[in-house]
Amino acid sequence: MGDSIRSFLQQWAAAECAGDAVALRELLADDFVGIGPVGFVLPKAGWIGRHGQGLRYDAFDVDDVQIRSYGDVAVAVGTAVTRPLPNSER
Repeated sequence: MGDSIRSFLQQWAAAECAGDAVALRELLADDFVGIGPVGFVLPKAGWIGRHGQGLRYDAFDVDDVQIRSYGDVAVAVGTAVTRPLPNSER
């Protein structure tokens, strides 16, 4: 199960880096919650909506992933390490 979760996280990171809102809508669960670098909390729509407001990444990786399995369900907790593009390159 760990390999499929890591593959999913790679797909998510690629969609974030590409600003691919369509892929993000498919990948992220409806009850997804993202916690930003200074503690703000965004639901799925708000998280994806950041891309429509000009957010672009040069890099987006998920590190320090801990996976906990509960039967057929797994929970992955990690840290997104990002490098946004400067405003002039957006």
